[in-house]
Amino acid sequence: MYKDSPKRFAAVVGVLLIVFSFQANYELADSKVTYYIYYGTLLLSCVVVFYKKVRALGCIIMVLCFTVGTMFFAPTKALGFAVIIPFGYYTARYQKIQLEKALLCTFYVNFVLVFAQLIGWSESVYKFTHYNNEGAYISFIEEGLIFSGFLPQIRPSGVFPSPTYISSFCVLFFALVIATNNFRNRFVFFLFGIHLAMLGSTVGLCLCIISIPLIKINTRFFLLILGYIITLAAFAFYLPEQFSYNFNFNEIGVSFFARFDIANSAGESVVQQNLVIFLLMCLTLFLGLFKIKRISALVYLVPFAIALMLPALVHNISFSIFYWFLIGGVFGTLVTEVNMHNNIDRDPSHLNCRLKKLPNPL
Repeated sequence: MYKDSPKRFAAVVGVLLIVFSFQANYELADSKVTYYIYYGTLLLSCVVVFYKKVRALGCIIMVLCFTVGTMFFAPTKALGFAVIIPFGYYTARYQKIQLEKALLCTFYVNFVLVFAQLIGWSESVYKFTHYNNEGAYISFIEEGLIFSGFLPQIRPSGVFPSPTYISSFCVLFFALVIATNNFRNRFVFFLFGIHLAMLGSTVGLCLCIISIPLIKINTRFFLLILGYIITLAAFAFYLPEQFSYNFNFNEIGVSFFARFDIANSAGESVVQQNLVIFLLMCLTLFLGLFKIKRISALVYLVPFAIALMLPALVHNISFSIFYWFLIGGVFGTLVTEVNMHNNIDRDPSHLNCRLKKLPNPL
């Protein structure tokens, strides 16, 4: 147990550094020293996690790949190709508890901060945001429920620099925690639904819609949808202007289809920017079908496939280490889930329960 403690600690540190990579790019951009300290610490965490699997030679090759990569690319690209995808896969497969703890901790902190930003708790809660900070927030506690027009309050982003990045975290949390077969915390399902509604994002709406057919797999998804609907109803009743701003379905539709406007966007549509990644993910998921031995296991492919595709439809994430981690984590989780479902009839130990032996009546 104690022998694996450094490895577990490194896994948690690595996951947290990747989750906050968006914020780090803003905060550390002016200092090259701290910038490379950040990526050096991330690389070291990955090396510690991998050490027993790939041994010294593999770790040396990994560091060399990173070093050579930085000569031709940015550190994010070098880390993504050489380290982050394997790290995401390994943590999802073999450090699942540490991965879940790190993401749950981030979710709880983010939930509290999003709520504080939404009600206008104080000016300090908006210091993490880096978009459209012009204007002033309105404190619901002191001035009542008034539409502020202050974007960081209308579209809170928690500990992330903008709504786009908190949406990416929600996809990651959905795929690696919520959608997994072993996760049983009903309270988190309900909280996550509330959280998605508070964000007022299109991605949150998509995740809620995706959860409807998943109720057949896991009835706890009903609590996610319930939390989302209750919060949405509260917005419609108490803050109708904010509800209209965030959930104008005509604008949502225009914005969504504009991302597919390949003919008229002159190479600027999100789909065009991520087209190669999008096609590679489709091909990889298609090849993954051959690993599924039971037709009923196909249903487990759906949330993970959507988790890979959704961020590629939101913004350009081609060389984001966050997305590379999502790729590795999703495939690691998918392999675990499909293997468990394929073997559920042959090996009852895959069921998270143990049958007590009945005493022999003879």
